[in-house]
Amino acid sequence: MEATEMLRRELWQSIRQLKRQRTLPAIRQARQMLRDWMQQHPDDVASQDAGEELAMMEDALEVIQKEHASQPVAA
Repeated sequence: MEATEMLRRELWQSIRQLKRQRTLPAIRQARQMLRDWMQQHPDDVASQDAGEELAMMEDALEVIQKEHASQPVAA
């Protein structure tokens, strides 16, 4: 197996682990890892396309976080 392919597999294993956490910091970390990868491998179309799912997850988690922050606390 080519070294780049091995690195891509390791990247996506890490991203999947972060996605399973379903937290905003984990998703942001996964997106940053993917951004770093894409800077080094701009021709990796499959990874680029998969980044859309991470972006949607981040957006959804941001909305959920804002909703929780805006709910009044019971006295």
